[in-house]
Amino acid sequence: MQQQQQQRQQQQQQQQQQQQQQQQKQQQQQQQQQQQQQEQQQQQQQQQQQQQQQQQKQQQQQQQRQTKGACKCWRQKKETEGGRRGQIEEKRKRQKEKLKINEKTRKEEKET
Repeated sequence: MQQQQQQRQQQQQQQQQQQQQQQQKQQQQQQQQQQQQQEQQQQQQQQQQQQQQQQQKQQQQQQQRQTKGACKCWRQKKETEGGRRGQIEEKRKRQKEKLKINEKTRKEEKET
């Protein structure tokens, strides 16, 4: 009787050990799955970072284009304004010279 009971107990213990081993295996599998998920998340984060960097580069390029365009416009405006100013100044000089010449001729006419 005692021997039979001992054998039963041993069998039960063995079964329990087997169950524990199976549980450990399951836990290991779960851990592996978690690691894989973490790796995937890291990869996704890296991809997102790369996309953000590309977007930033594109924005910088657009800003550079806009500023270059603005500089060109400003230069052209300045050049044309400068040209106009120069023309206006030249006209004034010519008019002054004409007036001087006219005054001289008038004086000469009066003298004669």
